[in-house]
Amino acid sequence: APEPNMTGIYSVGENPTIDILMPAELDSGYLWVAIADVSGNLFNILPNINRQEHALAEIGAVAEGMRDVRVAHSLAEQAQDGRRLAFLVDDTFGKTLVMALHTDRPLFGELRPTNESVRAFAEDLAEVLAADEVTVHAIATRLIDSRK
Repeated sequence: APEPNMTGIYSVGENPTIDILMPAELDSGYLWVAIADVSGNLFNILPNINRQEHALAEIGAVAEGMRDVRVAHSLAEQAQDGRRLAFLVDDTFGKTLVMALHTDRPLFGELRPTNESVRAFAEDLAEVLAADEVTVHAIATRLIDSRK
């Protein structure tokens, strides 16, 4: 396996993979992963139409005390299974936010669109959190910085 890119810096045409890592004993609750790009688009990548299961106990590979949930795959992995999400860095340069939320129950009552505006997602998330029906145990964020 290639070495992890801990800088988060990518160039056009590169194919980042995204793994969400957590302690293996963390096996309750749900994982929601979204990517917000510089143009104001948000992509709901877990769960999505092709990968609806997002209960921690049912997803990821557990090894050496860690649970690894791959949410963005290599092109080779996508070729083996077309339901796997893969992408190439395009020339929309800037910082893209990857956000993972661990919750006690599904964050939303239904699947979100694969692609929506950051504003629509943020408004609905604020509504869910204000209703106090879902507890967010943890939020992790990382940046993908695409450069020429």
